[in-house]
Amino acid sequence: MALNSTQLSNAQLIIDYGKGHGFGDSQVELAIKVAFLESSLGLNMTNP
Repeated sequence: MALNSTQLSNAQLIIDYGKGHGFGDSQVELAIKVAFLESSLGLNMTNP
């Protein structure tokens, strides 16, 4: 599955925040996975 530019940008924001605040790689990876599951990394922001 390929991510679009919005998803890649949002994932990069999570990476930058995590690294800037001392989170480890596994924690940042988990945050990205959760963001993808919850909103497809920002594509689905409404509650059905």
